[in-house]
Amino acid sequence: MYTLLLLMGAMISHLPFLMSGAFFSDDAIYTYAGFAIQKGVTPYAGITLPQPPLGYLFLAAESAGTQSSLPWIRTINFVIYLIGIIFVFRVLSRISALPHAAFIGTLIYVLFPPILQYSFSATPEFTYFVTLIFAALDFALSNYHLALFLAGVCFGLSAITWYPGVFGLLALLGCVVGFRFEETGSLRKALVDFSKTLLGALAVVMIMLGVITLLWGVYPQFVSQSLDLQTGLRAGFSPGEKVLVLGSYWQVFSPLLILGATGVVIAGVRSRGSSHHRELLLGLWFAVVFALVALIPKVLFPHYFWFLTPILGYFSANTILEAVSTFKRHSNYFHMLILLSILATASIFAYNGLKSYPPNAFVNNVYTASEGYVGHYVANITAPGQLIWTSEAGIAFYANRLIVPPNSSTWKIQGFFDDVFNTSFTDTAMFQHQGSGLVSPVQFEQSWGSNVEVLIFIRGNGPVPYPDTLLWDGWSGTLGVSAWVMGHYSRVALLNFPGDSYLYEVWKRN
Repeated sequence: MYTLLLLMGAMISHLPFLMSGAFFSDDAIYTYAGFAIQKGVTPYAGITLPQPPLGYLFLAAESAGTQSSLPWIRTINFVIYLIGIIFVFRVLSRISALPHAAFIGTLIYVLFPPILQYSFSATPEFTYFVTLIFAALDFALSNYHLALFLAGVCFGLSAITWYPGVFGLLALLGCVVGFRFEETGSLRKALVDFSKTLLGALAVVMIMLGVITLLWGVYPQFVSQSLDLQTGLRAGFSPGEKVLVLGSYWQVFSPLLILGATGVVIAGVRSRGSSHHRELLLGLWFAVVFALVALIPKVLFPHYFWFLTPILGYFSANTILEAVSTFKRHSNYFHMLILLSILATASIFAYNGLKSYPPNAFVNNVYTASEGYVGHYVANITAPGQLIWTSEAGIAFYANRLIVPPNSSTWKIQGFFDDVFNTSFTDTAMFQHQGSGLVSPVQFEQSWGSNVEVLIFIRGNGPVPYPDTLLWDGWSGTLGVSAWVMGHYSRVALLNFPGDSYLYEVWKRN
């Protein structure tokens, strides 16, 4: 009954926003990657993929099964999110020491406003990743024979979907030891169970490496594009910049962090003298994963922590239920005052967090509408099978055309940002960095050659740091592509749209 109520609540609250969310930047890049792979482009060899391959393969299957229909792709992603809700509720039910805590905690996860924006997203950390992580935790808390092996399999799948899954796996292995030691009192049995989980994860990773190495033959490109980009090539954040990122996470999630921290304390007090410690072990899992993600040596963004929201929701539910119980008993007015102060503080932060959302956060996105128009315009002036070039993968997806990558053996970039050039840039968090120099303007000219029909250049400042101006103008010591383009193409359209801060220049081959 509770599961059905949660699913109905998710559908009623989320589905009205199915197509209102933005379709650009990462969401469009991942969706386009799935589209390109199902069109026959080899992963890592014909397209740059900065993450492990499983999420892209899921999206390729979605694209093939829906004939590259964005509404249907988002619907499938939402179904995966709904399956994740089932696993979240099962996990919270297994560890809960209070009636209704699992239901309220899952409901908080379902209705928390930031989740509304990402339950349809193609970026793997918001749909497939969450579902796999909580499926793994559900198996880890089960008692049948293959459960721990399946827990390892699911965590292995999460790790080859999005790299922070590795941190989830490390924390899970510790939790498995804790869960089993609590149940059996035997460290030897706990370590045997640990090995079952590890074996399941390693089996998945070895199969993935076999596909990459033997089937696709792209192991060097895989290492360069995903591992090297994540650990060395992409400009890293300083400790001060990471503090600002964590501050952004706090701004949005502060209500749940306040209530959740209080809920952990309540759970700790309640567990004294009890044999029920599973909720504290899950709280420990949360803390370890949060710390590992926060200490990522390179880039860090607030959404890296969003898959932990169900755990925060559960401990927030602990606080809410404790407050209700205390107010009913009227037994300890000091206790009541403390809880009331915590609830009031969380409410103030929740109000401030909601004010941080732009007025159009949950309405049709103007940039998405612009890209759809440009994409359909490009489809009308090109023939099926002709190649185009654009730095916004969403335009190519709407046009149903493949983007030609730059002439590089390693960096087959489609949909990219200004950190790939060898010059300074300002990222989306307004931090100044030196670019990685992965590609140069001349490599784009070489790839355009004689077989690319249309080029689209995006000018202006907006929510995505497009590199088109750098590519067009060049920078100190490096020529841009403007002279070459004007010698081979003619501008056929200069498109701008109300509320959109970009100009879209469409150039067609002479």
